[in-house]
Amino acid sequence: MLRAAPRIKVLRVITQLIATHPDLAIDRVRIEGVSGCADYRGTVAAEIVGDKPRTFAFVWDCAWRAAQEGWVDKRGNPDQVRAAREFGWQCFSIWNDLSVREGGDELIALEPGA
Repeated sequence: MLRAAPRIKVLRVITQLIATHPDLAIDRVRIEGVSGCADYRGTVAAEIVGDKPRTFAFVWDCAWRAAQEGWVDKRGNPDQVRAAREFGWQCFSIWNDLSVREGGDELIALEPGA
C-alpha cells in the first residue's frame, strides 16, 4: 500500500539523490517512506538509463541537524524548524547505497555542511 508523503519531503529526497549522484541518468524513482514530525525515512529506488537500478536508504531529520548545529528552541529541544528552514534538503543523517555493486555497499555518513 502506498502512503502519501508531504511533497516537500519527497522533493528533498529527489534533490539529495541528484546532488549526491549527478552522474546518474535517472529515468524514474520510487520512494517508500514514513514521515514523522521532524523526519522522513525510507528508501528511494532509482531506475537508471542503460544501467542497473540503484536503491538508497535515507533519513532526513531536521531535529538531528539542529542538534548537530547546537540549535535549541525556547523549550530546550533541538530547533528543528530553524534547521529545516536554513538547511532545507541538507538534513540527511543517513544516505546509504543499498545497491549491490562491485566493491560492496557504499555508506555515506553526512556531516553538517556536507
